[in-house]
This record gives sequence, structure tokens and C-alpha cells, in this order.
Amino acid sequence: MRGWRVHGPPKRETPEGRGGATLSGKHGGAERTPFFEGAEFCMKCHQHEGSGPAGKPIQNTFREWRESLWGEEGVPCQSCHMPRREHLWRGIHDKDMAQGAVGVEVEVGRAAPGVAAARIVLTNTGAGHHFPTYITPSVDVVAELEDEAGKAIPGTRQAAVIGRRLSEDFAREVSDTRIPAQQSFVMDYRQARPAGAARLRVRVRVKPDHFYHGFFEAYLKGGGLSPQARKLIEEARDNAAKSAFDIYDERFALP
Repeated sequence: MRGWRVHGPPKRETPEGRGGATLSGKHGGAERTPFFEGAEFCMKCHQHEGSGPAGKPIQNTFREWRESLWGEEGVPCQSCHMPRREHLWRGIHDKDMAQGAVGVEVEVGRAAPGVAAARIVLTNTGAGHHFPTYITPSVDVVAELEDEAGKAIPGTRQAAVIGRRLSEDFAREVSDTRIPAQQSFVMDYRQARPAGAARLRVRVRVKPDHFYHGFFEAYLKGGGLSPQARKLIEEARDNAAKSAFDIYDERFALP
């Protein structure tokens, strides 16, 4: 965008596009090369050089792929993100894609008399890199007890976060709980069982734009924004919040 005008092809949902996107007609031909079909083609944007916080670049997707089973077997990024050469580029924002990346297993038991217990295991079975890769998304694993009517019981909610967190200046890694390819994340739920507790509800919620939402919130607190700019940043913040979705939501009877 330059001068409040969008430059590029029109949006797919309408013939003429949105926001006054410029139309340039034909793109002037194409060049075909095997390089476009390999993971090295994606590396230029999805792999930072050198090190980073905790010795890991902020963008480290190519290296994660190379060290995975997919990398060892030579299965490139395009196999998932451009199947049959379709230019869809589906990723963490796509619910089907996110659901296909991880398997969820829940084992409900009883740790002790009067204590509800469960082991929740998420395994990265479908992504050829960490789940999620880099710092933008966040995945919340939430478990809480419900009564017979399906109402959440206050004080029983427990949550774990899957993702990578950095300090505000990007100099320090706060945490990294992402799931490497073919590995698992385990959350153990233990909760005193209150009277009336009948079920355990387990949800896995993906927030594709978690980092952006926080960034826009901080940006709006600063000064110097024109009314037009503030309106656009507020819209971007709201859109980031709306992008969240559940990839798992199940209820289990307590023994």
C-alpha cells in the first residue's frame, strides 16, 4: 500500500477487487525451473541467517524442515502448501491445515479420591516443521470441568500455551514450547473434583495472529497517529483477534 492505495491483483472474492487495487493485466510471461519446486525456494523468506535468541533465528522454518523426517525424505514445502501446484499457500490460518498438523489424545483418569485427572497429548504428525513455526501464532490447550448441564465450573480451568515467546526487544527468549515434527506436547490436568462435576472439556485453540494482536495494541497506545491511521490499526487489531479458531473441542465423562 502506498498513499492509501492498494497496488496488486484484485481480491479473489470479487471480479474487480477491493480497495481500488490496480490492475496490470498480463504479468509478462513466466519462467519455469525445478528450483521453484524445492524447499530451497522457500528458504529465502522463511529462514533467517545467523543466530538469534537462545541460539535460534526468529525465522527458522527451513532448518526445522531439514532436520525433520520430511526433510530427510526430501518432501518439500510445496507438497503441503502448494498441493498439485495450486497457489493456495494454506498455513496456520487455515483450520483444515492446522487440524491436519497435530493429533490429540486425551486419557481421563483419577489421580486420587476426589481428584479429577487427565493427560492431554498433542503430537505433531502432519507438519514438516515445528508446530507452530516462528513467533507469530499461539496455540492454547484449555481444560475445565463442567456440570451435568454443560456449564463450566469456576476455578477448574487450566491452560497451557504452545508457542515461542520473545522479550519486547526480541533480544531474549522467554519460552519455547512448540512441538517439533514427530514429537509431542503433554499437559497433565489435576483438579480437586467439586460437587456436581460431571465432565471434562478439552479444547485446542489456534491464534494465528497472536503476536500481531499484541503489537497493534501496543502501537495504539502510542501517540502521533492520524485518525485515518488509527482506524486502520484498530481494524487490523480486531481482525487479528477474530482469526482465532478451535481445532479440537471434546467432552469426557469423569470416572
